[in-house]
Amino acid sequence: MRRITTVVTGMVLVVMLMTAGTVFAVFHSVGSDSSPTASPPVRGGILKRAGDAVGKDKQQDDRQGTGVRADKPGGFCARIDELIAKTEKEISGLSGKVDTHRAEQVGKIEDHRQNRDLAREKDRSRRDATFLAHIAKLKERADTDAKKQAVASYEQIITAALAGKQTSVDAITAAYRTAVDKAVADRQAALRAAVSVLTATVKTAEEKARTDCAAGIADATIRTAFMQAIKAARQRLTTDRKAAERVRSALAVVATARQQSLKTTDEGFRASIELARQAIEAAFGKTLKKEATPSAADQTNQ
Repeated sequence: MRRITTVVTGMVLVVMLMTAGTVFAVFHSVGSDSSPTASPPVRGGILKRAGDAVGKDKQQDDRQGTGVRADKPGGFCARIDELIAKTEKEISGLSGKVDTHRAEQVGKIEDHRQNRDLAREKDRSRRDATFLAHIAKLKERADTDAKKQAVASYEQIITAALAGKQTSVDAITAAYRTAVDKAVADRQAALRAAVSVLTATVKTAEEKARTDCAAGIADATIRTAFMQAIKAARQRLTTDRKAAERVRSALAVVATARQQSLKTTDEGFRASIELARQAIEAAFGKTLKKEATPSAADQTNQ
């Protein structure tokens, strides 16, 4: 019975290892947000070892010359009902566990986003306060109409540049988060589908084994069919995992595009404040170079 249970346990462990790989620990910071990374590889060897164990039973029966089933105590067919009961108990909660894991993952992503949003708002408030302080100093030193006009123009240009960059960053971030949400949902759907296929495969193997036992087929023959079903399940599980990982690869492309969009936005912002700085320096002189303009570096991803 231990060798048969190993088959079932191996399958459950594989699925649990695969589904557990998408917890928020797989989200690393990308600029001002996050992106999923790879899950641990499916350990198909567990199923292979389980199949080998069933194969050893078959070899023992072959040595005993089992052309037809021998109803010996503890044989495969004698334990079939117990095996099926344990198998169904192990796999019945897999779909629920996948859904529970996804809910936990989404919750952690939301917590991370809230923290990033709070930090961004804090940075923007600090930036605005710094800029207003610069403007106040400039107005104090504007002792001619030309300088006052230069300060007003400078304030208008920088304010517009800051607002434009903020709007752009917010839009880029929102689009990226939408892509992340879709990737997470698609990946979880793929994992859920893999669990469904695994469940159906195991159930089919169980039903066939029960039918064959009732028909008096040899234990060795039933074990061989069961082992082949497990092998097919392992191969399908590997295929489904690779399909789920392609979703993550697609998201990596979105993350790269996001970084490029942020870079382009930042470059445009820097160009605007540089022109404004040059104009205000022309009106006031080089002594205002350090105090007139907020640091462009402080505005990145804000």
